[in-house]
Amino acid sequence: DRGRKELLSRLEELPAYKVRPASNDCPDRWMTGTQNHEGLAGVVAAVEYLTDLGELHKSHLIEVTAKPGRTRQLAAGLHAIQDYEKQLGQRLLGELSERPQFKVWGVTITTHVSFGLVAVVIGVAVGKGIVSFTGGKRAESLQVMAVVVAAAAYAAGTYLTKRTFILESLHRQGRLIDVPLVPTSPAYFFRIASAGFQLFDLVFLAIVMYQAWRIPAPVRLPG
Repeated sequence: DRGRKELLSRLEELPAYKVRPASNDCPDRWMTGTQNHEGLAGVVAAVEYLTDLGELHKSHLIEVTAKPGRTRQLAAGLHAIQDYEKQLGQRLLGELSERPQFKVWGVTITTHVSFGLVAVVIGVAVGKGIVSFTGGKRAESLQVMAVVVAAAAYAAGTYLTKRTFILESLHRQGRLIDVPLVPTSPAYFFRIASAGFQLFDLVFLAIVMYQAWRIPAPVRLPG
């Protein structure tokens, strides 16, 4: 260790042929190549831009109160950009869906995930959950139960998804109309859940029910 320290001290004393922006400290002074100084400067500028953006959006600062110091401002700036891009995407999909020459498949929600694709997992989760909850039993009665539970879960998920989509659409139009989290009546539930109904909604529902029916089915021995 002592020999290394002596060698480093000698290296610091020797003249180094380097570019002017390079540091005069070891080991940077011996880096003969030009470092990515413009990239380093760009990182600093990007951090300053995001922190300034975070300061401008006070509502996002409130959302990230648990983060310390400048990290809080950076997180708020990134959240602000995410919300802005989300609004642009929703506006694009909304405008395209109103034009007859375009077809928007599925139900797009704020998480940028097609709920129909997520709903397929509902059938599998319900089927496996009932089999696991009953200790590995499989029976036709459990199939019926799984289908009912899966259909109810799909309907509830559809209502919540459409509710979120409708609320954001209304707020963008400046109409502060509330859609209750818990529907006030079966008719109200059906009206919200069926908004923007498409053929693919039936396809996804059929897949959900098929998965829920298939998994707890009793094992039939051949012959």
